[in-house]
Amino acid sequence: AGAPAGYQGKTVSFYNVYSLPHPAQGAAMPIWIGVDPSPRNVERVADYADGWAAPAAALARIAQGIKDIRAARAAEGKSGPFPVRATLAALRRADGSTDWDASFAQGPAYAAAGVTMLAAMPQSYCRSAGEVPALIERLARLKAEA
Repeated sequence: AGAPAGYQGKTVSFYNVYSLPHPAQGAAMPIWIGVDPSPRNVERVADYADGWAAPAAALARIAQGIKDIRAARAAEGKSGPFPVRATLAALRRADGSTDWDASFAQGPAYAAAGVTMLAAMPQSYCRSAGEVPALIERLARLKAEA
């Protein structure tokens, strides 16, 4: 958040480093942890994270992870918003192509589970770069419908 920066550790040292632009949020850099929601990892996320980046998993597993993390945070006396990012699963047709309608129809279920940020990876949805603008338009419609 400031310059010049310096650090001296066991394996890394640097001095008089300038990095611009500075983070928009200043020194309060949010920490997101992307781990499987095992019991120990739920504790870690509740203890240290400002948000959870859910790994690619079935929505039921993500939903349970959100419940477990919220319960662990509450047990520690933490309240307030806790953002969760998940990747919208690309559902396939029998021929292997992505079924955009079925895939995007999952959006409300992710929101109901507590996901606050959805990612859709172009490589999972698009066969060529020419399809990316349509994907972005579809994402914008999904956001507007939320």
